[in-house]
Amino acid sequence: GACSNPPKADATACDDNNACTRTDACQGGACTGTNGVVCTAQDQCHFAGTCDPASGICSNPPKPDGTTCTDSNACTTADACAAGDCVGGAAPNCDDGNPCTDDSCDPVKGCVHVNNTASCDDGSACTTNDTCSGGTCVGGPAPNCNDGNVCTGDSCDPASGCVHTNVAGSCDDGNACTTNDQCSAGVCVAGPALTCDDGNACTADSCDPAAGCRHSNLANGTTCNDGDACTLADTCQAGVCTGANPVTCTALDQCHDAGTCNPATGTCSNPEKANGSTCDDGNACTQTDTCRAGACTGASPVVCSASDQCHEAGICDPQTGTCSNPARPNGATCNDGDACTQTDTCQSGTCTGTNPVVCTASDQCHDAGTCNPTTGHCSNPPKTNGTSCDDGLFCTVNDTCTDGTCGGAPRSCAGAADQCNIGVCNESTNHCEPEPKTDGTTCNDGNSCTQADTCQSGVCVGSNPVVCSAPDDCHFAGTCDPSTGVCGHPLKANGTVCSDGDACTQTDTCQHGSCVGTNPVTCSVPDQCHDAGICDPASGICSNPAKHDGTACADGNACTQTDICEAGVCTGTNPVACTASDQCHDAGVCNPGTGTCSNPAKANGAACSDGDGCTQTDTCQSGVCSGTNPVVCTASDQCHQAGVCDPTTGTCSNPAKHDGTACTDGNACTQADVCEAGVCTGTNPVVCTASDQCHDAGVCDPATGTCSDPAKRKGTPCDDGDACTQVDTCQSGVCSGKSPVVCTASDQCHDAGTCNPATGACSDPAKADGAACDDGDACTQTDTCQTGACSGSNPVLCTALDQCHQAGVCDPATGTCSNPNEPDGLACNDGLFCTVDDTCSAGVCGGAARDCSALADQCNDGTCDEFAHQCEATPKTDGTACSDGSLCTQNDACQAGVCAGSPLVCDDANPCTTDSCDPAAGCVFQPASGLEAATCLLTIGTCEPMPPAIAKAIAQAQSRIASAGATHHKGRAKKMLGQASHELKRAAKKAARLAKKRHLAPACVAALKQNLLEASTLIAKLEKTR
Repeated sequence: GACSNPPKADATACDDNNACTRTDACQGGACTGTNGVVCTAQDQCHFAGTCDPASGICSNPPKPDGTTCTDSNACTTADACAAGDCVGGAAPNCDDGNPCTDDSCDPVKGCVHVNNTASCDDGSACTTNDTCSGGTCVGGPAPNCNDGNVCTGDSCDPASGCVHTNVAGSCDDGNACTTNDQCSAGVCVAGPALTCDDGNACTADSCDPAAGCRHSNLANGTTCNDGDACTLADTCQAGVCTGANPVTCTALDQCHDAGTCNPATGTCSNPEKANGSTCDDGNACTQTDTCRAGACTGASPVVCSASDQCHEAGICDPQTGTCSNPARPNGATCNDGDACTQTDTCQSGTCTGTNPVVCTASDQCHDAGTCNPTTGHCSNPPKTNGTSCDDGLFCTVNDTCTDGTCGGAPRSCAGAADQCNIGVCNESTNHCEPEPKTDGTTCNDGNSCTQADTCQSGVCVGSNPVVCSAPDDCHFAGTCDPSTGVCGHPLKANGTVCSDGDACTQTDTCQHGSCVGTNPVTCSVPDQCHDAGICDPASGICSNPAKHDGTACADGNACTQTDICEAGVCTGTNPVACTASDQCHDAGVCNPGTGTCSNPAKANGAACSDGDGCTQTDTCQSGVCSGTNPVVCTASDQCHQAGVCDPTTGTCSNPAKHDGTACTDGNACTQADVCEAGVCTGTNPVVCTASDQCHDAGVCDPATGTCSDPAKRKGTPCDDGDACTQVDTCQSGVCSGKSPVVCTASDQCHDAGTCNPATGACSDPAKADGAACDDGDACTQTDTCQTGACSGSNPVLCTALDQCHQAGVCDPATGTCSNPNEPDGLACNDGLFCTVDDTCSAGVCGGAARDCSALADQCNDGTCDEFAHQCEATPKTDGTACSDGSLCTQNDACQAGVCAGSPLVCDDANPCTTDSCDPAAGCVFQPASGLEAATCLLTIGTCEPMPPAIAKAIAQAQSRIASAGATHHKGRAKKMLGQASHELKRAAKKAARLAKKRHLAPACVAALKQNLLEASTLIAKLEKTR
């Protein structure tokens, strides 16, 4: 019968009976108060106190008397709390000790110092009428300290006033007849007397103190010296020394000009004519005569050369300029230009050739020909093409000469050929023979069942026989027919198992030679997103295609709201989206069985918002949002009160204090501070002024309320009162003059002088006459000042550099003479033997190289020896190719200027010739004659091995020939030769028989037979002459 008395929901409003909590709510069945009252002090002389739970009001007790405070009055000091009120102490001392300010106190700003304009003293004797300005005593204008004396320096001392100090330097004493006046002990003292001598013998010189130097002309006709020795009568004319009766100059000889008179000596220059000027040295053997250093010199001498190879050069005749050219001695070697004459010599000055070349035929297909005069070789022309000959070969027929070579057409051996052999000629056997074609050559063996027939060692062999195979499952392979090469294919019995190539028929058998399929495959559906499809004949498998995307299905998940087929798979879409019921619950997850969301409460302490901006910590508690940690309001600054918290925004009201409430803006440069619309505003600012021309007014220091009065930036323009300082600037607050006027001479004939402090101008006195200077003309060598002007004298005299230059004129800019080139082509002499026809070119004397080619040959160059003054033959480099004129040498080359070759070896390897060399014709091979010719024929063309019968016959013939040559008995000799001839003929016949029997090679026998018969014929001829 007891009541359940369940607790109310957390956050249900209630009252905890404590006025110091402003927000009470149920928490777990208990009333809990939050957002407690925060106590603050009502002013600087009270504490905050504590809150009364009955009334909710703070106690706010007063602070102890004597506690430091501020009464907001700047004209009291040492303020302190008394019975809860702030009371001000004694007034401050506002005297700043500055006579240029009026001192007072403002309750808002404190001490105030107002600038005045009263008279004052800045403590400097160099200023007058000082007055206050901007709170500072400012000096007035400077006193005038100029005493008008250039020999004193005027300045002002701040302690004592104007000061006049003696100075040294140039000055002017007012007398034009003194120079270089100088200050001494504050007085201008005259310098040395002015020199008035103008160096003119035709004027009288004097000085006027007012005007300076005067120069009066002497009477015309007064004798003088104009400084020119080339005038013989000099007199004064209108103040100028004038010369008359000039010296007349004449030339010494053909290589000198008359020249000009030297004003210093009165003598004529008589200069040498330019090198290269034409003259005559009286020698007809010098072809170019020119002046050289004033003397006529002959050059380019006549060089004598031989008129031809049978004359010598000779010497030149100085009277006529022609060469003697004598003939060389008879028999001297020469070359008549005809290579067919082998011995050429000079005869009475003419080259004559003798010993002509004799031509012979080289072989059976050439004629002897004629000798070529250019080369000395015989033409040896080939005989007419088609001329009969014998090349000694069985395998050629119808031999004839063609372009000098003996040859015949190949012998035909077609009768020895078939499909696996070719007919070839055998030179060694003198027969046509069958030769097997290359193994593998295609042929036909007459059997159609062999598919690859080829020659093998000359015989046609068949291979790769036809292999018969069944055309399908319902036929046998059969056998090949040799006549046609085709296979027979008999049928298999009906019902024989086979394959019709269609996997969708499950039972296949042969029927009359064809494979027939039965029992087809039946297709079925595998699932809700596929169709049954059709059977694939290749694999026997059903296609089972996927249903169209979007076909409705069921995926078995209640959390997917739309299920459709996609690529053959049932796919659920449009899932149930779970959302939280409020800020203290999570969304949860969907139940696949029911399709509903779990929605659980968040953990206690999870952040949330209770809708009250004045609670700073809001958290979830058992699924409900609860706020704690209330906002405590405080005043934002000295011109605002704390205020209360707004539950909507969570911000404190912070209302502004009443306008006019005293405050301090922290800036000592504002002299009265009060609250205005909640802002502490300073008024009555301090005004700063500059103390002098080298200080700026500055700014007020907010910390102290005093002005900075800074020195102006270094370099700020000012005026120090001295005209001789050109740049006056402020330096560390003081006006300082610098860049003093530096006096410079107006020109090189004036001195710099000194600066006048009153005007800033320099005195610029003229230099003494005779002082060195530069008139800007480098062609005057002595320049001096005369009455303040620069005058030049002693001019530069130009002379020619050499025979290819003229003297030219002096350049006033450089003082050098132009020395221009003589015209190109002007004759000159470079002093060298190895040049001729010397002329000037671009200011340089040079000539063409002397021709020494007469001394050149194939092993020597003709060169000129400058030291020896003659042409010489200089050997060419050893090894230079040349020709020594002899065909019996080879690889001719120069050695020490002489052409020489190595001996030519003449050996034709023929025992039937005598080998020698003719310098004109080269190698000569003279055929053997008589018995010697017959003997040598028996040593060539032998066969290896030589048949004994033939070798014996040859040996006996050689013995009889030797005996015939050794005997002096004609009859005996004739008999022996006849026997030898007979034996050789028999040997030739034996060789022919051996060749037919193939005991000897045909080519060897042909050569041997020809030599034996030729030797026999020669011996027979010799026998008749015996």
